[in-house]
Amino acid sequence: MNGKDIVILWEASKAFFDSELQDDLVCSFSELVVQLRCSYMDQQEILLTFDSTFCFRYTTQSFSSSEFFPGMFNTLVEIKNSAWIKNLEENDPIRFKAWSLDYLKHYAIFFDRVGLYQFIARKYSISVI
Repeated sequence: MNGKDIVILWEASKAFFDSELQDDLVCSFSELVVQLRCSYMDQQEILLTFDSTFCFRYTTQSFSSSEFFPGMFNTLVEIKNSAWIKNLEENDPIRFKAWSLDYLKHYAIFFDRVGLYQFIARKYSISVI
Protein backbone atom coordinates (compact mmCIF):
# COMPACT_ATOMS: atom_id res chain seq x y z
CA MET A 1 0.00 0.00 0.00
CA ASN A 2 1.34 3.44 -0.87
CA GLY A 3 0.25 7.01 -0.18
CA LYS A 4 -1.82 7.08 -3.39
CA ASP A 5 -4.02 4.32 -1.98
CA ILE A 6 -5.09 6.43 1.03
CA VAL A 7 -7.37 9.45 0.66
CA ILE A 8 -7.97 11.65 3.70
CA LEU A 9 -11.68 12.39 4.03
CA TRP A 10 -11.90 14.09 7.44
CA GLU A 11 -9.52 15.08 10.20
CA ALA A 12 -10.49 15.91 13.76
CA SER A 13 -9.66 19.46 14.77
CA LYS A 14 -6.42 20.30 16.57
CA ALA A 15 -8.42 20.55 19.80
CA PHE A 16 -9.33 16.89 19.43
CA PHE A 17 -5.67 15.92 19.22
CA ASP A 18 -4.89 17.83 22.39
CA SER A 19 -7.59 16.17 24.45
CA GLU A 20 -8.73 12.68 25.22
CA LEU A 21 -12.03 10.97 24.67
CA GLN A 22 -14.42 12.20 27.33
CA ASP A 23 -16.48 9.01 27.32
CA ASP A 24 -16.03 5.67 25.68
CA LEU A 25 -16.40 5.61 21.95
CA VAL A 26 -19.72 3.93 21.17
CA CYS A 27 -20.27 1.77 18.10
CA SER A 28 -23.85 0.85 17.25
CA PHE A 29 -25.41 -0.80 14.25
CA SER A 30 -28.84 -1.55 12.90
CA GLU A 31 -29.41 -3.34 9.62
CA LEU A 32 -27.05 -1.65 7.14
CA VAL A 33 -26.14 1.46 9.18
CA VAL A 34 -23.16 1.60 11.54
CA GLN A 35 -22.49 4.62 13.76
CA LEU A 36 -19.52 5.70 15.85
CA ARG A 37 -20.27 8.30 18.51
CA CYS A 38 -17.54 10.05 20.46
CA SER A 39 -17.02 13.21 22.44
CA TYR A 40 -13.82 14.87 23.51
CA MET A 41 -13.13 17.14 26.48
CA ASP A 42 -14.72 20.56 25.92
CA GLN A 43 -15.98 19.52 22.46
CA GLN A 44 -19.32 18.63 21.00
CA GLU A 45 -20.20 15.08 20.25
CA ILE A 46 -19.24 13.72 16.83
CA LEU A 47 -21.30 11.08 15.03
CA LEU A 48 -19.77 9.17 12.12
CA THR A 49 -22.38 7.24 10.13
CA PHE A 50 -21.64 4.58 7.54
CA ASP A 51 -24.61 3.76 5.27
CA SER A 52 -25.14 0.56 3.31
CA THR A 53 -22.45 -1.14 5.38
CA PHE A 54 -21.56 -4.55 4.02
CA CYS A 55 -19.12 -5.42 6.83
CA PHE A 56 -17.01 -3.78 9.51
CA ARG A 57 -14.31 -4.67 12.00
CA TYR A 58 -12.48 -3.32 15.01
CA THR A 59 -8.90 -3.95 16.09
CA THR A 60 -7.50 -2.78 19.42
CA GLN A 61 -4.66 -0.27 19.35
CA SER A 62 -2.14 -2.91 20.39
CA PHE A 63 -2.83 -5.01 17.29
CA SER A 64 -3.61 -2.27 14.76
CA SER A 65 -1.41 -1.99 11.71
CA SER A 66 0.30 1.37 11.26
CA GLU A 67 0.31 0.98 7.47
CA PHE A 68 -2.96 2.93 7.20
CA PHE A 69 -2.12 5.60 9.76
CA PRO A 70 1.44 6.83 9.85
CA GLY A 71 0.73 9.69 12.28
CA MET A 72 -2.91 10.10 11.19
CA PHE A 73 -4.79 9.59 14.44
CA ASN A 74 -8.46 10.61 14.52
CA THR A 75 -8.52 10.84 10.72
CA LEU A 76 -11.09 9.16 8.49
CA VAL A 77 -9.58 7.79 5.29
CA GLU A 78 -10.70 5.87 2.24
CA ILE A 79 -8.45 3.01 1.22
CA LYS A 80 -8.34 2.71 -2.56
CA ASN A 81 -7.52 -0.64 -4.18
CA SER A 82 -8.60 -2.34 -0.98
CA ALA A 83 -7.39 -5.90 -0.52
CA TRP A 84 -10.39 -6.47 1.77
CA ILE A 85 -12.89 -5.55 -0.97
CA LYS A 86 -10.97 -7.60 -3.53
CA ASN A 87 -11.07 -10.56 -1.16
CA LEU A 88 -14.84 -10.22 -0.73
CA GLU A 89 -15.30 -10.17 -4.49
CA GLU A 90 -13.02 -13.17 -5.01
CA ASN A 91 -14.90 -15.17 -2.37
CA ASP A 92 -18.23 -14.83 -4.20
CA PRO A 93 -17.89 -12.99 -7.55
CA ILE A 94 -21.38 -13.93 -8.76
CA ARG A 95 -23.14 -12.52 -5.70
CA PHE A 96 -20.80 -9.52 -5.62
CA LYS A 97 -21.81 -8.65 -9.18
CA ALA A 98 -25.51 -9.56 -8.72
CA TRP A 99 -25.77 -7.25 -5.69
CA SER A 100 -23.91 -4.47 -7.55
CA LEU A 101 -21.37 -4.21 -4.77
CA ASP A 102 -18.84 -2.41 -6.97
CA TYR A 103 -19.96 0.87 -5.33
CA LEU A 104 -18.51 -0.19 -1.97
CA LYS A 105 -15.64 1.72 -0.42
CA HIS A 106 -13.19 0.81 2.33
CA TYR A 107 -13.18 3.42 5.11
CA ALA A 108 -10.94 3.39 8.16
CA ILE A 109 -10.37 5.55 11.21
CA PHE A 110 -7.82 5.08 13.97
CA PHE A 111 -8.67 6.61 17.33
CA ASP A 112 -5.64 7.24 19.52
CA ARG A 113 -5.70 5.06 22.66
CA VAL A 114 -8.72 3.14 21.29
CA GLY A 115 -7.95 1.34 18.05
CA LEU A 116 -8.77 0.91 14.40
CA TYR A 117 -12.30 0.78 12.97
CA GLN A 118 -12.77 -0.28 9.34
CA PHE A 119 -15.91 -0.34 7.22
CA ILE A 120 -16.89 -1.60 3.80
CA ALA A 121 -19.80 0.71 3.02
CA ARG A 122 -21.42 2.76 0.29
CA LYS A 123 -21.02 6.18 1.91
CA TYR A 124 -20.34 8.00 5.15
CA SER A 125 -21.47 11.19 6.86
CA ILE A 126 -20.22 13.17 9.84
CA SER A 127 -22.44 15.17 12.17
CA VAL A 128 -21.70 17.40 15.13
CA ILE A 129 -24.35 16.84 17.77
